[in-house]
Amino acid sequence: MASTGQWDDAPHLLAYTRELMTTLPALFNEAFEDADDVVRLSAAAYGSKLAVALGGGSSYPKHVDNACTLSGGPPTTAAEREAVDARQLTVIYYLNPSHQPGDGGQLRLWAAGPPDCHDGSPADAGGVETMIEPVADTLVAFWSDCTVHDVRDVMANATSVL
Repeated sequence: MASTGQWDDAPHLLAYTRELMTTLPALFNEAFEDADDVVRLSAAAYGSKLAVALGGGSSYPKHVDNACTLSGGPPTTAAEREAVDARQLTVIYYLNPSHQPGDGGQLRLWAAGPPDCHDGSPADAGGVETMIEPVADTLVAFWSDCTVHDVRDVMANATSVL
């Protein structure tokens, strides 16, 4: 269980997360400015989620983060984005300095179709599997609306949240 003092850091973590989510889209868009077929990210609309795995076998089942799509493909207008879950890019930053091999909690990703998964092809868990160890200070980014992923069982019990 986390000590009371550790929760005092939560507002700082939320401010850091907001800064990342308002800065990352501009960096991403600039890096791919010459590409015609890359999805552009918006700093105006984002979601944050702070997940704490407490151990004892906790996990996330195999899924895509944006299973609600329109029949014609990803939403393109404001009205369409309001009608469905429009998340596309997931960024994970691991904050677990005491992680040890065997603790579990690996992120597992399956390659989804061609390199540009936003071409309308469906997510497919039958592709190449990649396992990412949740090592502290690791940043992972992937197209979560077309990359099937899960989180393996977390076996180590959390003794500290932050």
